[in-house]
Amino acid sequence: MIDKNESIRHFLCRRGPDQFAKLQIPVHSAAEGSDYTHGPQLCLMSSGLQLRGGRQLCDQPLMDGAGNVLQWNGQIFAGDLLPEDDTESDTEVLMRALADCAADDQVLAVLSRIAGPWSFTYWDQLRRRFWFGRDVLGRRSLCWNTDRRSEVFIVTSICHFDYEPALQWAEVPANGVYCLNFGAERSLEAAVDHMKHYPWNRHISGAVTDRAADTPCLTSPVTVPLNTSVPVDSQSVGEEVPESVIQMFTEVLRQSVSRRCHNHQTLCKKCFIRTMDATNRTDSPTPAAVSSGCNGNNGRQDLSSDSEGDVMGTSPDRELLLNKLMLRKGRRGRNCTHASTAILFSGGLDSTVIALLADECVPSQLPIDLLNVAFDSDAPDRETGLKAWDELKTLRPNRRWNFVSIYVSKEELQTMRDKHIKYLVQPSLTVLDDSIGCAVWFAANGRGLLMEDHEVTKVYETPARVVLLGMGADEQLAGYTRHRRVFDRTGWPGLVAEIGLEVDRLSSRNLGRDDRVTSDHGREPRYPFLDEQVIDFLNGTPVWHKCDLRLDRSAGEKRLLRLVAERLGLTETSHHLKRAIQFGSRIAKMEEFRERGDQVCTRLMS
Repeated sequence: MIDKNESIRHFLCRRGPDQFAKLQIPVHSAAEGSDYTHGPQLCLMSSGLQLRGGRQLCDQPLMDGAGNVLQWNGQIFAGDLLPEDDTESDTEVLMRALADCAADDQVLAVLSRIAGPWSFTYWDQLRRRFWFGRDVLGRRSLCWNTDRRSEVFIVTSICHFDYEPALQWAEVPANGVYCLNFGAERSLEAAVDHMKHYPWNRHISGAVTDRAADTPCLTSPVTVPLNTSVPVDSQSVGEEVPESVIQMFTEVLRQSVSRRCHNHQTLCKKCFIRTMDATNRTDSPTPAAVSSGCNGNNGRQDLSSDSEGDVMGTSPDRELLLNKLMLRKGRRGRNCTHASTAILFSGGLDSTVIALLADECVPSQLPIDLLNVAFDSDAPDRETGLKAWDELKTLRPNRRWNFVSIYVSKEELQTMRDKHIKYLVQPSLTVLDDSIGCAVWFAANGRGLLMEDHEVTKVYETPARVVLLGMGADEQLAGYTRHRRVFDRTGWPGLVAEIGLEVDRLSSRNLGRDDRVTSDHGREPRYPFLDEQVIDFLNGTPVWHKCDLRLDRSAGEKRLLRLVAERLGLTETSHHLKRAIQFGSRIAKMEEFRERGDQVCTRLMS
């Protein structure tokens, strides 16, 4: 961010409890004039959730010997930038690749080689350029202020700042990357006015983006255009999907889940601290990390207090001291037998298929936490969750499946929304953003009752640092009610067009919000259905293999995924009906407001 404001620090530290640091850099050098220290300044603040690399923390902002600085919130899951082994951080790999760039088109070429979710900022010291942007699907949050840009320009994961008057915010569009050229401009206002936008070459559906022919662009990692063919009129209702298609989709999805289960240390929160190199925490902590600290306590009970420090949990200095003491006592290197991977688990088709495939990837001695949230004891998602849990235990009896029953009262919802959650959901402001954002926040918090044979055993909070979510399946496989309405009105051609619109809107809808509310608990959200190879496969698959809306809801919607579930043995789950989280969890009915989902929610603005 180009700003000196530090009110955002606690929110950043909740996202990244392992490390915090900041840098301040003048955007002009002494050689450019004697007043360079009074010109625009970069104030870069980063926190870290280290999931990859060895025992040494890769501190951010990451500065190399030439003065280039990278802030990286992402994962490289595939491609030639993928680290060669588990001891190297993808942040360091990307920094080296960017530092070798001597022109804008080379930066675009490097970013085009990334497969995986990301947002980033990069300061090119030699060329005086400040780059920032998000991946083509917008799977990581990145926001900017839309007013008063001549005074301050902020790029941030979370937009909660105590400016007066308050700034206006929006998500940075995931339509490419942006660049401020301070090598050519002397003032912030001029740099923002002449900011360059480098778009993606194609939309997710494969349609070419609207740009001038000579405009440099990024190459999308989604390479297969949407198959727009429609079935012939004589095709029978419920015609068999080729077994080869079912098998190929199963394998593509299995690989996607595997990438998201394997690319982290498979350590829970506490065991991660214990296995860090002692010198990293005791002998040479960065001054910024010691003075500012980061908070590792994400329990909901701490958020009910009035002070900002209490809202964010244990005091930073005390947390760092506890970490040091554990390491000095030699309590590290212990084999972790706690859950390091959790799943947002409604018991629906998407989350249960992910859970079963995760069983093949997560080490057998580790439990998998199933996080099931409800705002009513009789919520549909609680019932389907318990049934799907039973099915998982029957199919994979050697796995310890921790069913975490999370119940949220009306009072807790209202208190937490007002004190904390609304700042994460913003700048998204609709009634639907409120319902889904709050439901996902409480689910990802992971604090509830641990169940055993449908009986409560104890209070439990997941220690997992990675959470798998099922977002993206409905858009690609016609899982929404609106798909059926379009099909009934316009047939197959209209349905194909609607799916094209849905996949192209993925980057501008909900993923930034979902990243903010999930990451707030020091856990990283990962989306198996939004893997580039999964999207390529589904884009290339004929629509009548993906769904058949002439069949009833339990068979026709997301038909291909239902067939995958059947082949995996999920006989009952394969027929579960789609329920949106706001209805399945009953959050939409809790406060009894009569509102449309697209209305502005005043509860998020108060």
